[in-house]
Amino acid sequence: MKLQRFFITFLLVVCAIGMVFANTPSPYTVRAALLLPFNAANGGQSSTTSRMIEYYEGFLLALKDLKSAGISVDLQVYDIGSGTNFLQAIFEKKAMQKADLVIGGLSESQTKAIATFCNTNDIPYVIPFTSPNEAVLNYPKAYQVNMPQELIYPRTTEAFCKKYADAHVIFCRNKASKGNKTDFCKQLETGLKAKKISYKSVDVDNLFEAFQEVLVSDKPNVIVPDDDSEEMLALMASPLGTVQGVYPEYQISLFGYPSWQSYASNALWRFNATFFSVYYANPASQKTKAFETNFHNWFSRNLIATFPKYGMLGYDTGMYFVQLVDKFGIAIGSNINEIKYSGVQTNFKFETVKKGGASINTNLFFVEYKPDKRIVVTPITK
Repeated sequence: MKLQRFFITFLLVVCAIGMVFANTPSPYTVRAALLLPFNAANGGQSSTTSRMIEYYEGFLLALKDLKSAGISVDLQVYDIGSGTNFLQAIFEKKAMQKADLVIGGLSESQTKAIATFCNTNDIPYVIPFTSPNEAVLNYPKAYQVNMPQELIYPRTTEAFCKKYADAHVIFCRNKASKGNKTDFCKQLETGLKAKKISYKSVDVDNLFEAFQEVLVSDKPNVIVPDDDSEEMLALMASPLGTVQGVYPEYQISLFGYPSWQSYASNALWRFNATFFSVYYANPASQKTKAFETNFHNWFSRNLIATFPKYGMLGYDTGMYFVQLVDKFGIAIGSNINEIKYSGVQTNFKFETVKKGGASINTNLFFVEYKPDKRIVVTPITK
C-alpha cells in the first residue's frame, strides 16, 4: 500500500498538467485545486521542486485524515512551472472554473494571476508560500498564510514589551559588520522608548567587559542581538557564561529570531532563550512526532530539513481550509476564523489589513527554551 501510494504521488507530480485525485464520494465533495511549480518539464531536480512535492505529500496526508472524518475531496493537481505560461490553459478548464478552493502559486506573478482568476470566478484562493505583494492585497478572495515582515515586527515588539515590561534590555551589536536584524532592533528600540523600558547597547568587541558595565542585578536582563546567525550566538555565549559564573545574582536570558530553531547551540537552553516565529513544530510534542512518523510511513523518507517544513505546511493548510469549505461552502470570508484548529506547525488567525482586500494569517509564536530542556510555545496572536 505504501509503495502504491508512493507511485500515485510520483505520477501526479510528473505527468501532464491537469491530473485529478478523487477521494471517496460523499453527499458533499469539496473540489480543490493545487497549483504548484513542480517544474517537471525542466527535469524537476531543484530544491523548489522537492519542497513543492513535500507540500503536496503533506496535503495528501491531510486528505487521508479528512476522509476519516467523513469529508470527501475531489483534488486537481497542476504543475504550473516557474512562470505564468501554463496558467491560462489551466484557467480555461471547466473543472478549474468550478473549483471550491484553489491553493498555490509561488512567485508574485503567479499569485497575482491566480488571484485575478479566483476573484473573477468567486473562488477562495489560499497563498501558502509567499508574502503578499501590494496587488494581491486588493483581492478579497485571497488568504495569505505567511504573515509579511512589516506586520511581524510591530506585533513582536508589542508582545515583547508585555512579556519583558519589568526587564532591562541589552542590544548586542556588531558595529564592524551591520547585523541582518538591525531593522527589527530599531523597531524594538522605538517600542521600548514608548513603554519606558530601560535598555542599553554593547558592541561584540570585549563583550565580557561590556556586559559587566550594562547588566543589572535588580531586574531580569534580556540580551537581543542585531543578527540572527549562529556565529553571533556563539560570540555572546562564552562571555555571558563567564559573567554568569562571576555574578550568579544576574538574571540573564536571550531573545531572538525564527532561525534559532534550526541551531543546536546549548546556549539557547542555558540562557533561557525566547524567539518569535510564524511557524514552529515542537520536536518534543506527540503531535509533531506522530506527523513525522506518519509521513515516513507513507513516503519512506523524512521531511526535508527546511524552515518551515513544507510537508507540515501542506498538512496544516489542507486541514484548515478544506474543513472551512466543507462547513461553509465558498463563502468562507465571514467565517474564516470559525474553525478551531491547532496545527502541527502553524495556527490560523486571519485579519483583513486593507478594507475590501485580502486576509492575512497573523499567527505568531513565542518559543521559549527552558534550562531544564522544556520547550514552551505561546501563541501571541491578538
